[in-house]
Amino acid sequence: MRKIRAKVAVVHSARAARACAVFGVEYPPPPPPGWCASTCFSLAQAIDSQVTDGQIALISGPSGCGKSTLLRSIASLSKQAGGLHVDSTRIESLDKMHRSDIDAPLVDLFTLELDDAIRLLTRLGLGEPRLLASPLRALSEGQRHRAMVAMALARSAERRRRSPVTLTIDEFGSVLDRLGAGLLARAIRRVIQPSNDGHKPRARPRLIVATAHEDLRSSLRPDVHIRLSLAGLQHTVISLADSHSGERTVLSTRLGGKGAT
Repeated sequence: MRKIRAKVAVVHSARAARACAVFGVEYPPPPPPGWCASTCFSLAQAIDSQVTDGQIALISGPSGCGKSTLLRSIASLSKQAGGLHVDSTRIESLDKMHRSDIDAPLVDLFTLELDDAIRLLTRLGLGEPRLLASPLRALSEGQRHRAMVAMALARSAERRRRSPVTLTIDEFGSVLDRLGAGLLARAIRRVIQPSNDGHKPRARPRLIVATAHEDLRSSLRPDVHIRLSLAGLQHTVISLADSHSGERTVLSTRLGGKGAT
């Protein structure tokens, strides 16, 4: 069965071969066991069908357990169904942004009405005049992380007028301290799921985030929680929980195995 793995060119090296020999490992070493394609797709389908507009899903687990792979699969299903997908993967990176965006004042990067842009940035801790007038390159890494989340939320607000929107964020809160990450999680939850103020509810995107920080669950309060974990080196245990049915195991698959239960 096909495994999901990145294709990496191996440069043969006598020095690397000697290093592997110290540990009794052949050179080049075998690639790590990946997810079976059918396993990842089955789980992505289960999540895609359960998380509806205006709901929040959290994918958590240690590094290397497949969170990003699963997130990409869910995004692919969303696109295939005709929905719009706003991707905030690597949201702390400026590498793919145009020079004019990096140098422009933060508030100029939003096409929302000025009051709405200020309100959104304030909710995410960027409401100071000094920050609103600063370019992205002048912000700290944590401030850029919050700014890119705000930009993704703004894009989703514009797009959902035309079609349902799925907003995905990988490495959510990873560059923030735990207090800051918790505050960001609570803020984004209030944007996605505002309290009932008597007005007619507007269409809301569904939010799916991936993070290695389990503690964000209490702040984000997701409708669905997918916990991926490596049980030794032989199993990946996948559990699905929601606020109504509690936690239950969806898939338990052997790494490199041929099936799931």
